[in-house]
Amino acid sequence: MLKRGCNKCDRIKKRDYFFENDSVVAYFSRPDFRGHAVILLKSHKEKVTDMTFKESHDLMDALIKVAKAIEMTIKPDIINYQFNMNWVRHVHCHIYPRFKDTDKCWGDPICIPKKDARFTKQLLTDKEKAKIVSLVKPRIT
Repeated sequence: MLKRGCNKCDRIKKRDYFFENDSVVAYFSRPDFRGHAVILLKSHKEKVTDMTFKESHDLMDALIKVAKAIEMTIKPDIINYQFNMNWVRHVHCHIYPRFKDTDKCWGDPICIPKKDARFTKQLLTDKEKAKIVSLVKPRIT
């Protein structure tokens, strides 16, 4: 069930994601981390502990599939995974590809701009996005 006024629920309605299973969708996000993706629970749940077993399984399945596709495409040195519900109370997980030579916070936790700050864009090319999508889509069950 979606919640009125939740920007993550509104995101689901837009249908601008590249992966979907029964419980989650995935989309590319924060332009300050090249290849950053979000796995977003379709139903509005505010805490990870509110998820059903199936939702938690589907979330982890999507997380692994999307991360593998990102690894195969842009070959980050490491990937960080982050669950936050600070700004938006809707279960979602971030996938942050990290690159030793360009990451200003290499070796530290993710450094994201403040809530309303501008981003330094590090965008995926259209070719990279297409490859990630092609690697993930055939695995949708």
